[in-house]
Amino acid sequence: MKNRSIVKSLIFTFLTFGIYGIYWMAVVNDDANKLADSDFQTDGFLVIILTFITFGLYSIYWAYKQGENYDIIRNRPNSDGNILFLVLNIFGLGFAIIILLQLEINKALEDRFSFWLTIWFLKEQIWLKKFAFLVTLYYN
Repeated sequence: MKNRSIVKSLIFTFLTFGIYGIYWMAVVNDDANKLADSDFQTDGFLVIILTFITFGLYSIYWAYKQGENYDIIRNRPNSDGNILFLVLNIFGLGFAIIILLQLEINKALEDRFSFWLTIWFLKEQIWLKKFAFLVTLYYN
């Protein structure tokens, strides 16, 4: 999982005429599945293939399931993210789904990073206290 800049991703999507957007959709799908740890574990590139094969119909199902993942990532499991994503997809705003998912993935990664940074800092404080105690014992 990676904290991705939404602005850069949108610029790359525009510059590559949508090719980077397809890749971005696949990796956001995989990251959302990992964070939500849900039953919907379809690989990102398989989602793209199924969407092309079904002429976009699979994307409606994908949007609904990613809405559920979105709610889980936000710690609001019984919210209406699936309906929001379904409506966005039906009105042709699939890129908004990817942006919203990426925003929540970035927030979740920042929360995880700050948690582990706090744990590391506390461990370092304990070691420093032990070292200071040993130094005072040595010099006394």
